[in-house]
Amino acid sequence: MNIRNSLLWLGMFSILNLEPAYPQNEGDELPVAVYRKTYSEVLGEERTVAVSLPVSYESSGKRYPVLYMLDAEDSDFAGSVGIVRFLSRYRIPEMIVVGVVNTVRNRDLWAEKIQGLALTTDGGADNFLEYFSDELIPFIDENYRTTAHRAIFGGSAGGHFVTYALLKNPGLFEDYLASSPVIGFSENRLLTEAETVFSRQKSLNKRYFIYYGKTDYNSVIQRIPVLESIIRTHNPDGFTWGIKPVEGRHVPPESLYELLMMLYPDWQPVRPPVITPSPGEFLRGGSISVSISGIDDPVHFTLDGQEPSRRSPVWDGPISIGKSTTLKARAIRGDLQESGTVSASFTPVDAPRPARSVTNLKSGLTYAYIEEQLFLDPDSISSPPAKAGVVPSIDLSVRERDQFYVLQFDGFIKIPSDGPYRFYIVSNRSKCFLDGALFTSNHNLSPQEKVREICLASGYHSIRIVSYVLTHMEHVLQLYWEGQGLDKQEIPPSAFYH
Repeated sequence: MNIRNSLLWLGMFSILNLEPAYPQNEGDELPVAVYRKTYSEVLGEERTVAVSLPVSYESSGKRYPVLYMLDAEDSDFAGSVGIVRFLSRYRIPEMIVVGVVNTVRNRDLWAEKIQGLALTTDGGADNFLEYFSDELIPFIDENYRTTAHRAIFGGSAGGHFVTYALLKNPGLFEDYLASSPVIGFSENRLLTEAETVFSRQKSLNKRYFIYYGKTDYNSVIQRIPVLESIIRTHNPDGFTWGIKPVEGRHVPPESLYELLMMLYPDWQPVRPPVITPSPGEFLRGGSISVSISGIDDPVHFTLDGQEPSRRSPVWDGPISIGKSTTLKARAIRGDLQESGTVSASFTPVDAPRPARSVTNLKSGLTYAYIEEQLFLDPDSISSPPAKAGVVPSIDLSVRERDQFYVLQFDGFIKIPSDGPYRFYIVSNRSKCFLDGALFTSNHNLSPQEKVREICLASGYHSIRIVSYVLTHMEHVLQLYWEGQGLDKQEIPPSAFYH
């Protein structure tokens, strides 16, 4: 299988390999894009675009950058969408892909009339740019949740248009990606424009990347070095660019993938913020301190249950909440990517939750251990245990192996005095029940900390913790508390009874 077909299969495989986001009933279609038709007053004709939305679009409420792709009637477009979706899981921002279907390709993509090249015309590319700026981009922005960050990708004559767009209207896009841009057919126009623009621009906060084959057309391999010399000579402040010749022919089939890697060499996905505690309760008339952590990007938040946006306040430190509140937060990295929204509710209560009336308790917790391959997170062990007994406190060392097991600890925790307590549970996969109700739930490949604050009366409260492990590298289950004069500390054996 050649590189071209391999990349197409990679793209299509990525579409099929995503976590379920669409119905999966017999006969359901797996959408790649939808066609939208509008009439262009600028071009005097009906135009068609193919719009592909990120898999998370319908459920997230987020806004997304947009990648405009030329030549979308090409059968490769579905594979290109798959490549974008595959990479956007970890290596590039999620983005809306808008494929522009050609009507009269030569008319639209060339900057001037070229002798011997049919249907080219003076001003054709200028009209096409006007179509983008005055009609297509406003249409996409009006009908979809977009950010102001836009990129454009094109190959061959499309690469010529991408370069011309950078020179004629650099404010239209932030990123310009050109595969084998044909410069030689219109070199006087394009290279003259480049010399003029780059000699006058002292700063240009844009990104421009070229990818082409070493056995490409002469109009590519002989003219790109001239363009490169112009850029190197003037090199405006803030201008990020790169040119990569590779073994191969005109418009190498891996161009989109490689250009996206050049555009985002060190990309890390935006992580959702962590609200601590989540959720929480406090005695009426008092308050609860809430913080947000685990973030590398600005976090916008609301306190009225509304979805946070770029217009929402930016989190700058812990806050005190003294009334019933729903806090929602989202990390936003400029116009490139947003995290999903996280939320937590904070509720005043009239009195601490009452303790259980129990007698004749003994120190420690009971445990039960089974070895089973479970893929659903159990609330309890239902089959006869392979091993059972009593331990002074939570202890994973009683397990017999490191995969496909479930451990359940049961008993009571003794609360020393009335008031709010903050509990921290660090685990891979676990469920914790307090007084018979689900208290926290973890479901992660690596250990994560879940924090909850609750008002408890002094005395004994029932506790059950179920830890289930498939093939995790780390096996962690730790329980901490804080409050009523106690600094954050691991809950000691003296607090556990059965």
